[in-house]
Amino acid sequence: MHKIAKLLYCRLLISILASKFGNWNLETRMSTSWPEFLEAQGAQFNGEQVVAFSKPPHSSQPALVDLSPMGIVQVSGEGSSKLLQGQLTCDINHVNNSNAKLGAYCTPKGRMLNNFWVWQPNDNFMFFLPRNAITNFSQTLSKYAVFYKCTISDSSDEWVQLAIIGSEASSTLTQLGFPTPSDVLQVATQNQLQVITLPGKQGYLLSCPKSQAEDCWSKLSKHCSPAGYGYWQEYLVNQGIAWVDQQCQEKYLPQQFNLQHLEGINFKKGCYTGQEVVARTQYLGKLKSCLYRITLPKNTAVLAGQSLYSPTHNSSVGEIISLNHATQPTEALAVLMTKAIDANSVYLDQDFSKKVHLLSLPYTITNEGS
Repeated sequence: MHKIAKLLYCRLLISILASKFGNWNLETRMSTSWPEFLEAQGAQFNGEQVVAFSKPPHSSQPALVDLSPMGIVQVSGEGSSKLLQGQLTCDINHVNNSNAKLGAYCTPKGRMLNNFWVWQPNDNFMFFLPRNAITNFSQTLSKYAVFYKCTISDSSDEWVQLAIIGSEASSTLTQLGFPTPSDVLQVATQNQLQVITLPGKQGYLLSCPKSQAEDCWSKLSKHCSPAGYGYWQEYLVNQGIAWVDQQCQEKYLPQQFNLQHLEGINFKKGCYTGQEVVARTQYLGKLKSCLYRITLPKNTAVLAGQSLYSPTHNSSVGEIISLNHATQPTEALAVLMTKAIDANSVYLDQDFSKKVHLLSLPYTITNEGS
């Protein structure tokens, strides 16, 4: 009888909810995926990436960008801090629920497996990094996690990552009742939603539980302009921030991505995997190449990973890491040999007919180790 009573109660509850919200709406909300929701908002996709919306963005409003190509890895367990402190370039002891850090995870030879932003909203550390680089990151870190009673999990499908980009981002979020931390990579939490100030103070990263994502987007899209992923790429190129994705894992030192200029390396924290090489490069050597912002020749089809050339060298002098197609001509971030940059002699082709030009970055770079 007790089981029958519970069954009748459940049916009654479902009936009440259906009469209040409508059967179709209730079933749709439960079954609709995040991409399907965005598509209903006018999103146009290329793979998992939103390339545009049916309505063009308003220049007077901040851009609202879905960051589905980026993901979240969570590290949990009582020994998490000790594990991460011995593996990462950043000082994990300075990461908490109000401060995020840029950092990198290196091989013993100092080459980056990944770089990321990391913060700790609760007992778990959250890593924000490209989805296509998560498997290598998680598998490598998991080799040591068992010794620290830690768990490494890909939580990308449990969270939705959004960016609000533009000069009016702060006032817009404040108007809508969202927290707006003032310092770069400062974190504020509101009902599990985490808001992080982007470098350059040009906007915010919102890390949103999936259960809140639709409501959050609907609220934001009334005062922000939904925009394609290109707005995020434009922001990154302008700020001189490049992510280590699958194509360039284990290829570059942190300094070749300018992490020392972005506070992504702590040279006083002590030992971590790859620390000897990273520190020796900083204090005893010279960087032969680093990350530069460049503009490409007009009307050229270019992909990330494409090599660049100089007539003073017999081989490639670097490669394109990321692109900003929003401008014409296209801008990019590329790891390039400093000698080729100093000689103002970098080309897109081996015939040396398509010259690239150097652009400024929001920080000063040198080829000196320190």
